[in-house]
Amino acid sequence: MPAWPCVNHPGEQTFVRCGRCEKPICVRCMVDTPVGKRCRECSSNKTHLSESTPLQVARAGVGALLAALVSAGMVAQLGYLIVLLPIYGYVVGEAALWAGQRRRSRAIEVVTGLSALLGGVATGIGPWGAGVGPEMLATAMWPFLLGVVGAAVAVGRIRYL
Repeated sequence: MPAWPCVNHPGEQTFVRCGRCEKPICVRCMVDTPVGKRCRECSSNKTHLSESTPLQVARAGVGALLAALVSAGMVAQLGYLIVLLPIYGYVVGEAALWAGQRRRSRAIEVVTGLSALLGGVATGIGPWGAGVGPEMLATAMWPFLLGVVGAAVAVGRIRYL
């Protein structure tokens, strides 16, 4: 059985290959994992979240905010039915994914969550709400609850696709 030169250290001969990418790796390059020897690239902890550009984040934020304002208004018109709260968040999260070109990152999670929260709270002071004043305090729970539940579901939609 012939030895191969290490992919990172050509002067070192090895009989070991990475269990994932099959690159020849020497003792200095190999990492022990529960499933065998891996190279450093294959053994690093990679999350399912990808990087996104500022333009993708901006597009996702605008899409999520537009969807949040429109769908929150619809939920408010229907009387804040409890079953509509997670649907609102799902719609906002899906709009952010669509506008952001299906990219997922922490930045897109943040703008999506803030958009859902802002859309929910806006129903309390917008044309559907009680306005600003003492009347708002009595009905402020539902817009706030819509924003919080919607933000949690929307961020979950981005994170766990």
